[in-house]
Amino acid sequence: MPVRLRSIAALLGLLCGIALSAQRPDSLRAFIPNFPLPQHPEELPLMKNGREYATEQWRLGNYAVALQYFAQAYAEDRSAGDQAAMAGDLNQIGLVQWRLNDCSSAMECYTESARLAELCGLDRLLGLTHLNRAIILKNQGALDSAFAHNGTAIATFARIGSPKDLALAYNNQGQIHRSLGRADSATAYYHRSLAICEGLADAEGMSTACFNLSVMADRAGDHDAALAQAWRSLDLARQVHSKVRVGEALLQLSGLHEAAGQVDSALVYLKVHKQYIDSLNALDRSQALSLQQARMGAEVKDLRIRNLQSEQALQRTRAWIILGALLVLVSAGAYAAQRRFAKVRARKRLLEGELSDTRQVLRGKEQQLKAYLLDLSEKTSRIQLLEEELAQRPGSPLPQEDEVAQLLAQKILTDEDWRAFKERFSSIYPHFFARVKLLGIPLTEGEVRSMVLLRLGLAPKEMAELLGISPQSARVGKLRLKKKLAAAGHGPVEDLLERLTA
Repeated sequence: MPVRLRSIAALLGLLCGIALSAQRPDSLRAFIPNFPLPQHPEELPLMKNGREYATEQWRLGNYAVALQYFAQAYAEDRSAGDQAAMAGDLNQIGLVQWRLNDCSSAMECYTESARLAELCGLDRLLGLTHLNRAIILKNQGALDSAFAHNGTAIATFARIGSPKDLALAYNNQGQIHRSLGRADSATAYYHRSLAICEGLADAEGMSTACFNLSVMADRAGDHDAALAQAWRSLDLARQVHSKVRVGEALLQLSGLHEAAGQVDSALVYLKVHKQYIDSLNALDRSQALSLQQARMGAEVKDLRIRNLQSEQALQRTRAWIILGALLVLVSAGAYAAQRRFAKVRARKRLLEGELSDTRQVLRGKEQQLKAYLLDLSEKTSRIQLLEEELAQRPGSPLPQEDEVAQLLAQKILTDEDWRAFKERFSSIYPHFFARVKLLGIPLTEGEVRSMVLLRLGLAPKEMAELLGISPQSARVGKLRLKKKLAAAGHGPVEDLLERLTA
């Protein structure tokens, strides 16, 4: 009897797993929340509790709005001379700069925040600056330095009793181990992070840990566990309305379904993921944000110059006291002070030069925008002239090249580019396009281009570069082509292409 019960339980578990893995994503529209785009930063009135609002917008992924409010809070705290509040503002601004891929400015913010936090005795904030610097160093491949900073962060959070921050540090420790190929250690740290977040009912932290556990399960070949963890990550991210976490989970689910051969499900997840990424980046691509980033970089450099000036004044005072008290050491003291002042002045000039360079970069970005518009107009005129010239010479032959390397170096941005590329390809595989027509499949011109590039062995990222489109669009086109060929009864697209060019 117990054997029969175990068999029935195993059968029910198998059916549930099949139902989960085969779930059609048609219900995603009801499952995924619709996040409205915030107003443009210039249109938002600054609120009294701007720092809290900025933190919430950063968590949701609205980085342009977050930077606007953090910058305002930093300006107010700097005017009031509140160094403790300035340290917190700089750490938050660094987080925004990191999410906007400006790691250099982020590291400057974290370094200055750490200095102020240590000066004010803010242990938790100092630990956060170590953690944030470890994340950037890990992404840059400096794993030894990342280990050092992250270890300091773990020790700090354990000492002061900050479990939520400790969970973040454990998660990043797992990321570092994963970068080194230590799967078991990485998984262990992810489980530590998940256990702490579950005890705190921290849905966003649990979502992050589950996503990382899904990645590790997928690498280990456990598809069912990877799928279950990805779904849990998505559900938790949905609860806290985090577009960043929801986007990560959707992309992971798309990859898992594609690996399982479920092309339709993978395509739908990919489309929903693209909507989240588009909404996430809608404001972050604006020129106003670029200007704001440059201004904040100048603000941080100016703060460091002021700190060096204060240090210079302090050293000068100490030097005069020493000179007055120790007349015997006047010459030695004067020489030492002179060298110290020279170094400080050199450092000041260096930072002033960096500030000047930043302002020049700001002006350069404005000029680049104007130049881009002029260049776009000039390219349009050139294309029109070429079209008129070709219309007057309809029978002119195009140059023939029979080397695949030249094909791969050619861009396909216009119809004229495609015609030239097509003729060169036909010189290598003369029967390819005729055989495609004999297939009897209603293929679009874009799908034929995808077949040609797939035959040349290009990955979606390389196809995107050649066609002048995004890698996301190239991948969507590849999945649609596979689906259409499968519906017509053809096997893998690679085998079909081999037959067409045989």
